[in-house]
Amino acid sequence: MRQGLGRPVVMTCRVLRAHPSRVLRFEWLLSNRLLHAGAFDAQRDETEYTIRNLNRDGWGEYTCNVINEAGAGKCTFQVTACLKCKMDNPPCALHKSVLHGGTGKAYPPEFYYDTYSPLWQNRPRVYGFKLQWTQMNPNAVDRIVAYRLGIRQMGLQRWWEQEIPVDGAINKGELMTHNLTELIKPESYEVRLTPITRFGEGDSTIRIVTYSGECYQPSFRRTVISLLLLLDCNVPTPAPYPLANGGPSFSLLDDTLAAMLTLH
Repeated sequence: MRQGLGRPVVMTCRVLRAHPSRVLRFEWLLSNRLLHAGAFDAQRDETEYTIRNLNRDGWGEYTCNVINEAGAGKCTFQVTACLKCKMDNPPCALHKSVLHGGTGKAYPPEFYYDTYSPLWQNRPRVYGFKLQWTQMNPNAVDRIVAYRLGIRQMGLQRWWEQEIPVDGAINKGELMTHNLTELIKPESYEVRLTPITRFGEGDSTIRIVTYSGECYQPSFRRTVISLLLLLDCNVPTPAPYPLANGGPSFSLLDDTLAAMLTLH
């Protein structure tokens, strides 16, 4: 259960079936500490427990025991907290920069798979990959202060991890980017991304990064050349790839492009 700090939390336990049908009583506990007990009303088949103002005292495992003559059934609710942040001590070093907001585990990030030119580094033996993602429901919990990035080569057991700090609040739908470097060709990698709040680590997301060779994306100039050739226009055919110094110059093509831009 994820709810904002200082907000109410309502937990409901409902009896679906019972035999004998007469339910005698219920009790609510927090970590085996009795909070509330009573008997079911003849008109109702459920019981509620409300935390009016959620704080660190209210984090833990809540259990509702429903008891009749045959025995007991139970419902369990988990409201968790960062074990490093004790009630009587300052927040731990990882989380002390955030002193407001919601509470609970952060939702998982969502990887973005339509990145333009994700292969941002391409050297003879290694490559780089542009990793992008958005954050699910960033305002529903504490502010995310960092992401824990884990990466491992497919077929190996060892994970390499680092933290990616986050400056400021993350907006819903905001696209975030981190460049993965020194990936060995042609190996594939498993990438794990975990949001971190003052509560601790949230839900992780995993994706696979696979090297499939150079990604050649034609420029606007080459696209226009292709269109002109399809129209059987009298233009020179350029080299299929530009040279390191920018490639050859085609004066007739430049004039044609200028005319097209003027007309449009």
